[in-house]
Amino acid sequence: MKTFVFAFLTGAMSLLFISCATQSVYLQRLHTGGPQVTPPLFVTNGNTVDEFRLAPRVLLNDKKWLVGRAAGHSKVNANGVYQLDTINSNGTIRYVEREGVNKYEFSGRNFSWEPTRFGISLDADYQATRFVSLVFGANYSSGLSHTFLGANGGVAFSFEAKSTAVRIDIGAHWSSVLYDAEYAVATKPFSFGVRETDVVFFHETGKSSFWNAYGAFTFNTKAASWPLQFFTQLAINRQTLVDLDRRGVTAEGTSVVVGSVSFFIVTPGVYFDLSPTSRLLLGLQLRDETELLEADPGVLLAPFVQFEFRF
Repeated sequence: MKTFVFAFLTGAMSLLFISCATQSVYLQRLHTGGPQVTPPLFVTNGNTVDEFRLAPRVLLNDKKWLVGRAAGHSKVNANGVYQLDTINSNGTIRYVEREGVNKYEFSGRNFSWEPTRFGISLDADYQATRFVSLVFGANYSSGLSHTFLGANGGVAFSFEAKSTAVRIDIGAHWSSVLYDAEYAVATKPFSFGVRETDVVFFHETGKSSFWNAYGAFTFNTKAASWPLQFFTQLAINRQTLVDLDRRGVTAEGTSVVVGSVSFFIVTPGVYFDLSPTSRLLLGLQLRDETELLEADPGVLLAPFVQFEFRF
């Protein structure tokens, strides 16, 4: 009887320790390709209630990749490598991490983004009241042997003085990117004497689409005697790239791998009227990625040309 009780307790404790295994998910590498979305841009100059504006825009990329270090990589050994032992057990391959081998923070590059080279967008602005307008639009970009479609919608609040004006935009955009992600699921049994962790690697590719929020503040001049007017837009824009749900190697449930970036965008430029119902905007977008631990180049440049037609 004592032997049975001992065996039962031993089995119960073993199941308890196994069920309490700890699991970690490491984003080892993420390569993406697609458009880097920017918020709509409208200047404020003599807006009237029920006015409808259309703004087609052409955006050219400076052909530079965004390369950096995304959070979530596993720790590495002294040589900067995620060191594992490969065990072949009757034809079954296991990867095992020994305790104390990987104890340094990863300092390399595990993120890259190849932007599309060309993009066009069409945004619309409806002045619903004196201070409030509704914004919506669509965009198209090409490159990487693929085409990408996007959309946006939001609300704007504008205020005019004699020679200056400000506008605040709040909204959301829908965008798509290609992704190629490698990540690892590491499972460490909660058991006495066990000093190793089982690691399983996953590699997934595909195309993902997400909604994300944006916010923008635009200042512009509107002095009647000036041949050229000036504007500057400050914007914050988040863009989710990949969100992978993957069942882990224990009974804990679903492991989630999320990759996203956030841009702080400064857009200075000039505009002038072509006719009483149309104007031209010329500007340069400076995009600074703020979520990566390190990024190169520090600032991405993209010149653009935008027309605006009022109805």
